[in-house]
Amino acid sequence: AAVAPVDAIFGSDRHPTKAERREARTRYAAENGRRRLVMEDCPGVTPPYLEYFKELSDDEKLAAVVLGYSWAMWDADDSPSQYNGKAWEDLTNRTQFPVELADDVYFLQRNFQELGIDKNVFNGYFSYAFWGKLEKIAPGLNAAASTLGFNKETWNTCYHTTCTPVQSTAWWNLTPEQQAAAGEFGYTCHSWEYNLGP
Repeated sequence: AAVAPVDAIFGSDRHPTKAERREARTRYAAENGRRRLVMEDCPGVTPPYLEYFKELSDDEKLAAVVLGYSWAMWDADDSPSQYNGKAWEDLTNRTQFPVELADDVYFLQRNFQELGIDKNVFNGYFSYAFWGKLEKIAPGLNAAASTLGFNKETWNTCYHTTCTPVQSTAWWNLTPEQQAAAGEFGYTCHSWEYNLGP
């Protein structure tokens, strides 16, 4: 399944820090000459999960700590190991999280949402799903992927690289149809630019 081109820069064996991602966007922009990758130019407020820990509000810092993040882990874009391999839906499973969900089954999801992390962000914008499963997840995702330049073959085989011209297009240079298609996958201007596309 398709993976954000940011993985093409760093490889799949490690997660880049927020600082490395920002530096990579600048370098990527210079190398491609046609793209300004400045997430801060996006309209609206930058989602908390894209900010440095020191930029979070007190409530957001508390939510991050409650979820198991340290300052260093947050800024390194690392996640607490208990969430590895988990889907959004797993966050309400008392069998998997007996202590955290003892009093409130939505405790983890609400804390992630405090940080701007919803189902789409947590689940990786459906990049884990193969083409044949997209329509089962949400009607219209195959059409949205096609609008972003993918077909079954490129979606299923595009790993850690840029496979369509749309992926290397800045959010503000996407057509309204392409922005809407990216939105079907849960992308906003901020998350598109942070991840360098789908």
